[in-house]
Amino acid sequence: MQITDKAELSVQGSVLWGTHGIGMFLSDAVLDVKRTFIDGTRTITAPGVSYAVGIVASGGRATIDHLSIAHAILAGIEVERTGTLSGTALFVRDTTEATPTGTGAGFSVGEGGKIVLSNSAIDRATGVGVLAVRGGGAEIALSRSTVTRTRAAPGFGFGHGVILGEDTTVTLEDTQVVDSALIGLAAAGGRAQVTGGTFHRNKVAVHVQGGSFLVESGRTGDLGAAEVRVSKETTFIDNETKLGSGELPLPKSVLR
Repeated sequence: MQITDKAELSVQGSVLWGTHGIGMFLSDAVLDVKRTFIDGTRTITAPGVSYAVGIVASGGRATIDHLSIAHAILAGIEVERTGTLSGTALFVRDTTEATPTGTGAGFSVGEGGKIVLSNSAIDRATGVGVLAVRGGGAEIALSRSTVTRTRAAPGFGFGHGVILGEDTTVTLEDTQVVDSALIGLAAAGGRAQVTGGTFHRNKVAVHVQGGSFLVESGRTGDLGAAEVRVSKETTFIDNETKLGSGELPLPKSVLR
């Protein structure tokens, strides 16, 4: 399904099964999705990567309400080129990695894209649950949500709940990051605001590198460049290590 050239489309109460490569592709258009399930997307092999992605928003605006995506390859959702996706009740599960990236993200944002979600869950992504890379001021905001059981990618490792790269911003509010195979939140030059929520049973709860630095503070307001600000209300339970540092390899961007 392709929506382009300032078109507008509303999809409600639907099942998208067996589409090729991408379930829904949005470019400079408007998409509204409610009570919809995407699964069985067929893999396409392009130069350098294979993928089967639920939704790609390359510019334009998408809103969702009760959307489920299962068994995607590379990413459940990709937002790029100043596209936006917002809404509530997104559930992405069992995303698997693609070669050669080692990435099977629940969702990914870059190139000035923006994702704002509440009451959502990413379960059993591979390599990384939530990925903000390729900068351009890309943003992710999650509230009252869960990123859980992020798996390591065979042959690649990783297994990080949330990753943010340079020139990206991630906001987590009352959000749980649970059972990551390696790192709960990994910041590599980006900045983050964590308010409330829990890091539970991750090997490393929070890891900073690439110029990112950790501040524990209840202060609100603008973040400093590469600041990772964690509130005192945020809880850390049964992680092997609370804070990690040093340069680690991280998953690459998704479609580019």
